[in-house]
Amino acid sequence: MGIAGGEGGQWMQALEIDNVDGSLMLAGIDVTGMIRSTDGGKSWQRSYRGFTASGCVDIKIDPNNKNRILAIGSLSDHAFTGIYMSDDMGENWHHVYSYVFNGQRDTRNQLAWDKSTYDESIGGSRVAYWSNLHRLRAGLENSDQEYGILRSHSKGGLVKTEDGGKTWNIINKEMSDSVIAVHPTKGIVYAGNESGFFRSEDGGVTFTQILSGEPIYGLDVIETRPDNVYINDSKGVLISEDCGKTFKRIEASGFPKRKDLSDVRDIVRD
Repeated sequence: MGIAGGEGGQWMQALEIDNVDGSLMLAGIDVTGMIRSTDGGKSWQRSYRGFTASGCVDIKIDPNNKNRILAIGSLSDHAFTGIYMSDDMGENWHHVYSYVFNGQRDTRNQLAWDKSTYDESIGGSRVAYWSNLHRLRAGLENSDQEYGILRSHSKGGLVKTEDGGKTWNIINKEMSDSVIAVHPTKGIVYAGNESGFFRSEDGGVTFTQILSGEPIYGLDVIETRPDNVYINDSKGVLISEDCGKTFKRIEASGFPKRKDLSDVRDIVRD
């Protein structure tokens, strides 16, 4: 849609759409920040005023206020990587949390707002989480340079804001490298990583492991069925209908299943 390829629009690493009418869309690019659409994708513009990191690997719009957006800056001078925030639908950005890491191709769903924490004084959600990058997934140890997924230079973990994104603190040093989501009304935090699936009922301070034996690659929740949790591992899809306490594997026809985890390209792209 008018955005040139090459270094200007090479790898799309994140895509976010607002939950109001779908008019606001943002896409993170590996080497040139991000692009933004305010008309549902019909036209796109550069959107990184104040976003000083070279790349962007995740973007999340506040479900309680589409003006407020979080994004993860990557692949840059380490003074510029970490969490960025916008209060004007992505026109301008502020670096609110520095974290030393590379992160290119780390396309996990690693950011999450807690919709249940709406605060009128903030004008949106009070709580959000970021599970940052620290360890490499199995099979990637010898492929750092080729695929750009590098170990961080800082101790990873789960960081949290309780003031709408202004300040961030690490609350759990074990839950880095995870895909995360939050129950839209109860605030339960869900996390999946190479060790399995976890849930927290105390705002991410402690987690209970529910599933083990298979790495979790994807995790999501939806507002229309708030108690459901959807995850996928190398064998397919599992669904929980009790807030992540128990899961049932879904035998969906046509869903691809991985039999060999040795293919690094597939792990990266999935």
